[in-house]
Amino acid sequence: MIENEKIIEENQPQEYSPFTVYTCEGEILRSGTAPDGQVGIQARAGEMVIREASNPGSQYVSAGRVWDMPSRPSNAHIFDYVKKEWSDPRTLLELRAARWEEIKLARAAAEFGGFEWDGSRFDSDSISQGRIQGAVQLAAMSPDFSVDWTLSDNSVRTLSSQDVASLGTALGLHVAAQHTIARVLRACIESAISLEEIATTHWP
Repeated sequence: MIENEKIIEENQPQEYSPFTVYTCEGEILRSGTAPDGQVGIQARAGEMVIREASNPGSQYVSAGRVWDMPSRPSNAHIFDYVKKEWSDPRTLLELRAARWEEIKLARAAAEFGGFEWDGSRFDSDSISQGRIQGAVQLAAMSPDFSVDWTLSDNSVRTLSSQDVASLGTALGLHVAAQHTIARVLRACIESAISLEEIATTHWP
């Protein structure tokens, strides 16, 4: 009878439990499932284990529980498992350089992203700027000059010689305005003495 009971017991499926192995600071090293009797041995020397599922890299352990990390502010941030928050390890010089690169990208997007003149929106990418400048030169040579211009929305507007001259001026002012904004922001970045100050410097 005892032998039959032993055979039945051996044939019963093992129960598995989730586990999370972590450091004393709460960093999750690995997770998975293991037989109930083997959960405790998943941790190596200096490690700890709890019976709970987790996602390493997006969660941490504190007070014997698994918690979700807050949203990561940027790819440069590293999670501080002691403080349980994201921190930026970059130096002030590195932060200034990174923000300036962001400003330059925003400046380019604004400069080449089009502009308004006399109720119409015109393209201002490099090719379009060249076309406008060329039209300005032609218009200066003939007061009777006119051209059918394709706008940003693909509609067409007929421009006179005077219109083209005004359009060229508007383009110049548009480009100059973006660079003026960028110069002001760069001065703010260079004078910033903290991450908070740099973070408040952004393209309007």
